[in-house]
Amino acid sequence: MSINEAIAYYVSMSTDHVRGLLIALLLIGAYLLAECALPDTAPPQLGFPIAEPESVEQVLAQHTSYWGKLGTYENGIDLAFSTNVTVIAPCNGSIIEYSQIIIPYSNNTMFSITISIDSVWTVKLILKSGVNTPNEIEAQTRAIYVEQRVVTTGTEIARLLCGTYKPHLYYVLLYYRMGVSPYDFSTPEAKATLDDIAARTSGTVRCSYDFPDRMDSPTYRLKLGIGFFFTAIAVVGIACTFGLPRTWAFSRSGG
Repeated sequence: MSINEAIAYYVSMSTDHVRGLLIALLLIGAYLLAECALPDTAPPQLGFPIAEPESVEQVLAQHTSYWGKLGTYENGIDLAFSTNVTVIAPCNGSIIEYSQIIIPYSNNTMFSITISIDSVWTVKLILKSGVNTPNEIEAQTRAIYVEQRVVTTGTEIARLLCGTYKPHLYYVLLYYRMGVSPYDFSTPEAKATLDDIAARTSGTVRCSYDFPDRMDSPTYRLKLGIGFFFTAIAVVGIACTFGLPRTWAFSRSGG
């Protein structure tokens, strides 16, 4: 193979690789734009996330003041107990995230479990257990069952333990990663359970708020922006690349 032929072959192969990359970018960009253009999926119908609703001693609705702290508001329904309870999946979905968090001001440990319903809706269960000592924390960690990646409504996810402090469960529903009221998207049975708890504990489960627009979501805007960027880069690149004849290398090299 002559030098000219080697150069031509190299340029040809490189161009093919570039074209392949641009086509991949175009497909990814088109997919993201198509997903953003689709109407939202059907809202979920959530079950109650505790197997023993009679054990709930206090409840606060989303957007209400956080246990009397001015300027601090609940980002979901807050359920409090004074005994161990069973946390169950309120929906069908996939566990996509699990993390352990130390609360700075109290040094308590929280455990966060995120269940993806689809590309629009997500449930976050934040277990603020009553544990505080190393042995209690170890026991609570063992009582969380996130090895199962796919869950259905009623699947046992954890035992929320009562230790040094009262345990809480923060029950959060996210629409494009923006918090909305779980009560509004609960089944009639789950709403009845929440209403009953609110009545007997003098708590709140209903709240007034403006449902967010998906364009307000940083997650949605990022997906839309990436889709436009990839598509634009790919279209311009493909137009330029496909306009180059395969004999370019020969003509440049004088062959």
